[in-house]
Amino acid sequence: MKNCSKGFTVIELLIAFAVLSIVVVGATGFFTQGFQFTSYNEDKLSAVHLSSLVLEKVQENFMESSCPSPETNLFPSYQHLFDGLDINGAFILNDKRYFITLTVYCDPAESLQTLHVQVYDSETRDQLLSQNFGYVQLQSGGGSS
Repeated sequence: MKNCSKGFTVIELLIAFAVLSIVVVGATGFFTQGFQFTSYNEDKLSAVHLSSLVLEKVQENFMESSCPSPETNLFPSYQHLFDGLDINGAFILNDKRYFITLTVYCDPAESLQTLHVQVYDSETRDQLLSQNFGYVQLQSGGGSS
C-alpha cells in the first residue's frame, strides 16, 4: 500500500518559516533605518529654515555700531524679534529644540561685515545642523572694539 499524503512535512514547514523570518527581519531593519534617516533630514531641513529666518530678520534689524568679538554670541540681543522661543532662547519646532549662535566677523577696512548664523541641536552645541552667512553694515561709523 502506498502512502500518498498531500501535505507538507515538518521539515518543509520549518524551512519555509526560517526563510520567511529572514525576510521579515531584513525588511524591519530597512524600515527602521528609513525612519531614522527621515527624522535626521527633518531636523536638517528645520535647521536650514531657521538659519535663513534668523539671518533675514537680523539683517533687517541690525543695530551694532562697533565690531563685537568674534566669540560673542549676539543672538540674545535679537531674541525679541522672534516668537516661539523657550526660556533658554531655543526655537521649538516639531517638538525639538534648536539653539542659535549669531556672530559678526569684522574687517574695519570694509563697509560690509560678515554675519554668521549657526543652528545646533543642543544647548551644549554638540552637533552643527546648519549654518548661513550674510552681510551687514555697522551703524554709524563701524570702528572695532
